Amino acid sequence: MNTFSNLRGPKPSTYGVFISCGDDTRFSFTGFLSHSLNNRGFYTAINHRDSIQHCRIFIFIISRDYASRLDELVNIMDLFAKGNGRQQRILPVYYHVNPSDVRHQSGSFGEALSSFYNNLLVSDFEVEKRNTVLRQVADFRGWHLDPARGIYEHQYIEEILQEVSKHLACSIGLDHRVEKVMRCLNYRSNDDGVCMVGICGNPGFGKTTLARGVYHFCGGIDFDCCFFFDNVGEHLMKHGLVHLQQMLLSEIVGHHAGTMFESLDIGIPSTIKHILYQMKVFLIIEDVHDSEVLRAIVELTTFFGSGSKVIITTQEKHLLEHHGIEIIYEVEKLDKKEAFQLLSLKAFKSMNFKSNYLSILERAETYASGHPFLLEVIGSNLGGKDVEECEFVLDQYEMIPNHEIQKILQVNFDALGKHCQRMLINIANQPKEQELSLVEDTLYKMYGACPKQDIRVLFDKAFIKSNELGQVKLHGLTLDMVRENSPIEYPCKHSRLQKDILEENMEYPCKRSRSSKDTLEETVEYHKQEILPSSNDGSMMRDPMEVEYQPCSSSSSQRSILHISEV
Repeated sequence: MNTFSNLRGPKPSTYGVFISCGDDTRFSFTGFLSHSLNNRGFYTAINHRDSIQHCRIFIFIISRDYASRLDELVNIMDLFAKGNGRQQRILPVYYHVNPSDVRHQSGSFGEALSSFYNNLLVSDFEVEKRNTVLRQVADFRGWHLDPARGIYEHQYIEEILQEVSKHLACSIGLDHRVEKVMRCLNYRSNDDGVCMVGICGNPGFGKTTLARGVYHFCGGIDFDCCFFFDNVGEHLMKHGLVHLQQMLLSEIVGHHAGTMFESLDIGIPSTIKHILYQMKVFLIIEDVHDSEVLRAIVELTTFFGSGSKVIITTQEKHLLEHHGIEIIYEVEKLDKKEAFQLLSLKAFKSMNFKSNYLSILERAETYASGHPFLLEVIGSNLGGKDVEECEFVLDQYEMIPNHEIQKILQVNFDALGKHCQRMLINIANQPKEQELSLVEDTLYKMYGACPKQDIRVLFDKAFIKSNELGQVKLHGLTLDMVRENSPIEYPCKHSRLQKDILEENMEYPCKRSRSSKDTLEETVEYHKQEILPSSNDGSMMRDPMEVEYQPCSSSSSQRSILHISEV
């Protein structure tokens, strides 16, 4: 078993993608998918077990004949169960089988599975083990390829390519930075008290991405408790310092009467101290910018057991130094090679690019100066444009100093259609990190039309992202920019967009046109009150999962990834 002290960092990925498939798709769908991935520069291994340890993305093509690959599936899922695969991504594809049948081993898939088990005389223990793994895979987001839907296979392949591109873009330059943080955490031996490491850097430099990379790589290994606490600043504004302290203790020691105190200043009860002293804790606190908060966190860590590891992320290096945190990692800019990879992935959804775009990428890389978030924003806005259009966009950027990121984001926001601008504003003003399906349902109820095309554009332009749980999120810099344009957050102030909403009629496909004034009033009203289960006239509102969208085009740009766990 790996222990924290002998971990040095993630192994480099020889292949980007591992594909596991049955013989019935090997030379058809899987072959076309592999060919497309390789053409985009994503090195792919198919059913090559020696490559499992070196891949970052695992695609399971689950079909009727997939039973013969179940041992391979079990091995990969074991990596995740042991914490060795947390930097990887699992993407299931259900090829002409029902996801529900895979989850419950029923239907045509269940019949094929039973036949396979009977022919090999598989023991009941092994059958249950494989069935458990199938149920685990069914909890991941993926695609259901059903001929009855009338969607071409190449459209699914394009969407899979986009998902692979998004995940690999997030990991560019991450491995060796995770390794450096790991060295910092191993600076002190496990017998030498608590090791605290600070991660600092400018907004958009990838502090949170790096912290999550460390957490996913080593969280759960050799620790009694692992906890990642993000958006501390926002939590503090809503609930206060005492609630923050109580929540931290409750996460570490569990629900206990001793965690309900008025302040750490009056002291932690001896019963809680005794529990903490016995515990080896791995704690990451993200986005700390208040000196009093950091003081309370540092004081709390003095009660942790020996060998505990704590990471604090902040923009201010001096804040860490002031509170005695000596081991500090300053997040580095991306080098030129990494910057080109990120630009290419965001602009072309590929690691390869045409030679006539080389000067475009060089200009973008020089302007962004290795800033990860800026490279992502610029690359996303270059996507789908010819060389001349790209040059025009870069001319706009270069008139803005590259440290004024809000103004750069504003260029991208202004380039959106008004429909997308409204969608983005409403997403920004909804509760954070909601499921994609819930966001779609909410927008559908608000506007009465299919929102998927606009949401796809927002994803492609890097205004919104999805985390490993399929929840929609916005970067803090994007959120600040959107709120500057939002009539919802600042109702007494006329934003730049408010005038456009009041003057322009908004028309959506599949529905009658409605005045933009009505839409603005409806939007503001929506955020003034909760949506109740029934209206004043007694008519019941439908459950979000029961909403049927108006018919949209079957193009991939208007489909969202199926959330398999809802099946």
